[in-house]
Amino acid sequence: MNPHELRVVESLQAGKVTCKTAHGHSMEPIVPSGSRQTLVPVLAQAEAERLGCRHYEAGVEVNEGESWYITPDEVQVGDPVFCKVANFYTHEVHKIAGKPGDREFYIGRHDKKRYNGWTRKVYGKCIKAE
Repeated sequence: MNPHELRVVESLQAGKVTCKTAHGHSMEPIVPSGSRQTLVPVLAQAEAERLGCRHYEAGVEVNEGESWYITPDEVQVGDPVFCKVANFYTHEVHKIAGKPGDREFYIGRHDKKRYNGWTRKVYGKCIKAE
């Protein structure tokens, strides 16, 4: 894991809204190459409450470093997420399996030309790319 990805993962696991720069064209036009992504942590509710995070809802204005979260059960097909499937990606959720509280996500490019595979390691949801 490169140091930048490690910083992003650690920040999200600590319940902090985190920004990172997107590279590559696999998520265009949703996440253009070179854009700044705003990621809201994806955490189990008990962990988020332990960290003192507030629950994020679409439309709420958030800033980097603030404590917000959504649960894995709130991630939906079509959402861009920062995750790990062999490597770290901000890619799209194409399928969801499992029951509430035990979800697994099928991750791939937005254009559906390539899929990365299944993962439970979803660290953040991209709520903005500019």
